[in-house]
Amino acid sequence: MDFVVEAVPNNPPELVDLVADLASPQIAGAAVTFTAAASDDLSYVLLDGPVAQPGWT
Repeated sequence: MDFVVEAVPNNPPELVDLVADLASPQIAGAAVTFTAAASDDLSYVLLDGPVAQPGWT
């Protein structure tokens, strides 16, 4: 019995939305939270510098 396994293409996710919680401009050092949405089921984190992210694997 022969069968063929066809893999679904592994396309890179596309950015659908990126929103900041504070409008620009902000003063230097202001904490701004960005929320992103992608076209794929994935997890992501945006890092700015060598800051530890507790609980992120």
